[in-house]
Amino acid sequence: PKSLVYLGLNCDEPPFDDRDVRLALDYAIDKEKVAEAALYGTGQTTASPATPGSPYVNPDVEPRPRDPDKVQEHLEAAGMPDGFSATFKIPQSYPTQVQGAEVIADDAAKVGIDLQIQQITWSTWLSDVYSNRNFQATTSSYLALWYPDVSFYKFLHPNGAFFFTGWENEEYNSLVEEARAIYDEDERVDRYHRATEILQEDRSGHLLLWWQPSLYAGQSSYK
Repeated sequence: PKSLVYLGLNCDEPPFDDRDVRLALDYAIDKEKVAEAALYGTGQTTASPATPGSPYVNPDVEPRPRDPDKVQEHLEAAGMPDGFSATFKIPQSYPTQVQGAEVIADDAAKVGIDLQIQQITWSTWLSDVYSNRNFQATTSSYLALWYPDVSFYKFLHPNGAFFFTGWENEEYNSLVEEARAIYDEDERVDRYHRATEILQEDRSGHLLLWWQPSLYAGQSSYK
């Protein structure tokens, strides 16, 4: 199994309630550099929440490249030509996320976006970020399954059990609801592919960063 690490944005509160602000941050980040810093080449960047290698991955949707000109374009569209600042709460018990966050903040600073890193405990993350939604930007991860319902519905649909970023899109919601009840594989794939396009076009509250392998160890005997 693999874990998907993402940058979570609170779409219910300024500044990330503005799509242009979310896009500005997206274009500010060199995702390959972030994944390299966090995982030393073992991570895989992505723009899809579908498990790598599955038919639900839309091959036409790729991570946005770092583009300072696009950053400025979207900052101006948001009425923030000089940039903005936001808190960036990172669970300190996940070193790869801390390392990735430092590169993200450095990239963002170069284009006028001040992400103020606050390392917090996992229990604080669960209470402040996840439960109370007291955050602007954060990082987290989840273990993804081959069947995409966990990624597309439980984390990204407002009725999902793990939804917390506040991002909503009616077309997206309808597509993933339909996909849950469709038996025809091709029709289900088509809906998840279109849903992925919407995640990218509308810059959802989950800015996907990288996939990383979940490593487990065991031994045949225990003393």
